[in-house]
Amino acid sequence: MLSAIKAVQILEQHLADASIYRFYEFHDSNDSKVCEKCKALDNLIMTRREIEARFPYLEKVSKTLWKPHVHPNCRCELRFEEEEEEEDVKKEYWRKTEKK
Repeated sequence: MLSAIKAVQILEQHLADASIYRFYEFHDSNDSKVCEKCKALDNLIMTRREIEARFPYLEKVSKTLWKPHVHPNCRCELRFEEEEEEEDVKKEYWRKTEKK
């Protein structure tokens, strides 16, 4: 029989492993300023591992919203679609970046 501590350790490892395989969807800003590089990525679905390998300047704004920073001034987003993203998180992010 497993001890309670061992069972918790196994569960924690399983949850950590599962988060690696969450799927995020790339979204460009859908306007006339979108570059060809970002346009080609629009609606692409990737795992967390794929994203971390592909985007070296990745910024994790929240659990469900990441900024890939494909190039300077990139406005694209990676969204984890299973959870609802609070609009306040997005507004706060853009408010901070506009001040820079």
